[in-house]
Amino acid sequence: MLNIAKTYGFFYASILFGVFIWLFSFLILPAKAVEVFKLETALFILTCYTTLILGFTIVSFKTVDRYKEINSKRLINFLTFLLVICFLLRWVDLFGFRKVSFFNDSFENRRLSKIHSDTNIIFILASILKSLYFFPFVIHLKLGFKKRIASVAAIIILFFPLVEALLYGTRKPYFEIAIIIFISLLLFRKIKLKIFNIFAFLTILFLLMTVSYKVMLKRETERSSKEDIYKVITTSRYNDLLKPNKEVIGYLNNPNVNVNKKNYTLILLQTGQYINHGVFEFNHILNTNLPTTYGQYTLYPFFKFFAKTITKNNYENFNPSPRKYVYLSAFGSFYIDFKWASIIIFFLLGIIQKYFHKNYKGSLIHSPMVIYLAIINIFLPILNYLRGAGIYPLIGFSVILIFCHFFIKRINEKSTDT
Repeated sequence: MLNIAKTYGFFYASILFGVFIWLFSFLILPAKAVEVFKLETALFILTCYTTLILGFTIVSFKTVDRYKEINSKRLINFLTFLLVICFLLRWVDLFGFRKVSFFNDSFENRRLSKIHSDTNIIFILASILKSLYFFPFVIHLKLGFKKRIASVAAIIILFFPLVEALLYGTRKPYFEIAIIIFISLLLFRKIKLKIFNIFAFLTILFLLMTVSYKVMLKRETERSSKEDIYKVITTSRYNDLLKPNKEVIGYLNNPNVNVNKKNYTLILLQTGQYINHGVFEFNHILNTNLPTTYGQYTLYPFFKFFAKTITKNNYENFNPSPRKYVYLSAFGSFYIDFKWASIIIFFLLGIIQKYFHKNYKGSLIHSPMVIYLAIINIFLPILNYLRGAGIYPLIGFSVILIFCHFFIKRINEKSTDT
C-alpha cells in the first residue's frame, strides 16, 4: 500500500489539490451564485471524477524499458533545436503573415490573427509542436541542471509563450508557466514545506495575481477606455452568474478608498471568480436544449485541420453554449460534446494517466507529460485544459515518441551490425 502511495500519490494529490483550490476560493469569495446549484450538476461532476479514478486504478501497464536507452544529451539537444525552430516559424506566421504587432492593442491583434488565419501545414505543425515548450525544462530539472548552457536555453524556451500572451492580452500562459515550475519542483526536487518555501510560494502567487490583473486591466481599458474601469470589470461576464456582494461593490465605488486597496480587492475578486465561475457556467447550461456536438466543441482543432488540409474549406469553431463563453470547466466542455457519455472520456483519461505514471520515473521523455496531466487534473473544475490547443501536447508527445522509437531502432540495428 505504501509503495502504491509513493508511485501514484501524485495523481491523487493533483485531483485533490484542484478540488481544494476550487472549494477554498468559493468559501472566501465575496460573491454569491445567481442560480440554484442543480443536483444533476453535482452528480455529473462526481461521476466524472469517479470514472477518472477508476480508469487509473483498474487498468494496469507494464513499464516500457526501451525508452531508457535514449541518450539524454541527444534528446535534449533535439527538443531544444525543434522548439526554437517551431517558435521561429510561429513568430513568422504571426508577425509576417497575420500582421500582429506589439504596437497594436490585443483586440486588434486578435482581429488580424483571425482574418489572416489561412496558413500552411508547416505553420500548423510548428504551432502544435511548440506546445512542448516545457519539455526541456522538466527534463533538465529531473537531471539536476547538469549542462549549464543547455539548462539556460531550456529556461528561456519555457518563457517563449509569453510573447503571444503579450500580443493577445491573455493571462493563461503566466499561470501555466508558474504551475509547471511549481509542480516540477515538487515532483523532482522534493520541496519541503518550510516557512521560507511557503513564503516564497505565496509571494510568487501574489505577483502572478498582480500580473494577471494588470493584463486584464489593460485589455478592459483598451475596450472601454472612457468608462469607469471598476464598473466595467464588476459587470463583466464573470459577474452574470457569480455576483459580487454589495459590500464589495460599495467598497470599490467609494471615492475615499485608496486606489491601491481597490486594485488588490479587485485582484482577489477576479481571481476567485476566474477559479469558480466555470462550474456555475456548466450549471447554467445543464438541461438546456443543447445539440450534442460529438467533439466539435472540445476537439475542434482536429476538425479545423481536416477542413484546411483535406476539404480546403473554412471552419468556424462550433460553440452551442447560449452564453457563447468557453469557460465551462472540463465537465461542461465535455458535456456539450457527449452529454453523460463524457464519463467514458474521463475513464480513458484515467487510463492514459496510468500509462504515464507507470513509466515516467525511468523515462525522460514521459516525465514532462506527467506534469501536464497534473495541470489538467488541477484545472478540471476551472477550465478544460484539453480544449483547443490544450490537446497539442498529447499530439506533440506522440510525434516525439515515434521519433524516439525509430531512434532506438536505429541504435539497435547499428549494435547488431557491429
